[in-house]
Amino acid sequence: SSAAADSLLQHQSINAKALYTNNNIAFSGNIGAFVYDFSCGAEALWKSLKTNLQGVKDTSLIMVNNLTTGYLGGYVKPLLTYRTSSVRIEFQVPTGYYYAFIRRNKSTGIVTYKPGIYFTWYLTGKFMLSASAAIGKDAVDVDNIYVAGIMSGYRNILCGINDFAQSKSKSISVSVNYKDPLNGLFFNAGAARTWNKNPYISSQQFDNEYIISSYYKESHNTTADFLYGGITKNIDALGGPIKLDASYTRFNYNLMQSIVTSSSGGQGSPTAANKIKYVSSTLSISPHLTFHFSSWLNTEYMLNYQHSTLKFADQKATSHNSYNQRLDLNFVVGKNITFQLVTEHYHTELGGARSKDMLLQDFMLQWKVNKSLSINLYAYNFFNKKEYAYTVFSGSTSVSSSYRIRPRNIMAGFLWSF
Repeated sequence: SSAAADSLLQHQSINAKALYTNNNIAFSGNIGAFVYDFSCGAEALWKSLKTNLQGVKDTSLIMVNNLTTGYLGGYVKPLLTYRTSSVRIEFQVPTGYYYAFIRRNKSTGIVTYKPGIYFTWYLTGKFMLSASAAIGKDAVDVDNIYVAGIMSGYRNILCGINDFAQSKSKSISVSVNYKDPLNGLFFNAGAARTWNKNPYISSQQFDNEYIISSYYKESHNTTADFLYGGITKNIDALGGPIKLDASYTRFNYNLMQSIVTSSSGGQGSPTAANKIKYVSSTLSISPHLTFHFSSWLNTEYMLNYQHSTLKFADQKATSHNSYNQRLDLNFVVGKNITFQLVTEHYHTELGGARSKDMLLQDFMLQWKVNKSLSINLYAYNFFNKKEYAYTVFSGSTSVSSSYRIRPRNIMAGFLWSF
């Protein structure tokens, strides 16, 4: 592509400097079953960003960043805790006021606050229930203030905002926790939801084979859901624990999207931006098993599986599966020889009907000749695989990568101790 050809001439320089300070004091006390904690402080941030992007042709982007931004302000964090033998309730109201600035452009006063309540109930010595709720206005993300493009890849360009954007958020969560060490049983599960009101919508523009990710000023709401759980049980007959972790995340977002149509002179004009609603979700499952069948063999197996789904409004959902698994076999031959066999398998879908599987095999042998001498032998990537490919999903974007890996290599060594 022309973008790939231009990448040979692309050059980007980034010079970022930051100075941050945070000084605070705190005191606490109690009145009966109530404990109070109070802290306050002052913080300041000064940040300088200078960038220069060259070699990106036929776009309307600003290529040079030269700005100073930061803030100066103070905050208070009062916390009141009620505690008994079975119940703990915390109520906190962190609040701050900051003077934020962008050099030669604008400045403003910013108020942040996020009151929250946190509840913990110890039903028994083994079982605990927790819940929380919070609402507030978040601080300004200073790292997102810049106006010119910054390349994150030969086709991907990031642009920030030139404003003090604050998001409003609400969140609730609940969780349970059970632990029985004597019987080797542990369990936890939880759920959470967040609501955010953002002054900017993420924007994606396709401009002469470049993907420009920026922001469009328009207030909009997003939600996110989280579910997670895990259980661990020690099995005496197997000589080790069995563990299973699972999680599910779901995001509801908005995206502004437009396409730049090129003119005969090379410079183009964008089409009308369309607001697109989409839902992104990820399911992760991770079992982990450890077996000690005998004194001469230890076994460990791990699997990480992910199922990602992306659905735009009025369109059919697309999904992506990937997993990797690992099997460790450790053999102990007598008192002096240890042999380890490690097998790894990777599977990823690259888009469409294409998928990639790769099997890696490693061997490790250690022979302890005597108290002073040990001889080691290692064989990595025994099947001599040459390439590894994978696909990463992030929001509405998928990125497929492929790179060469180190071929088969065998090493021998010894360790002599006096």
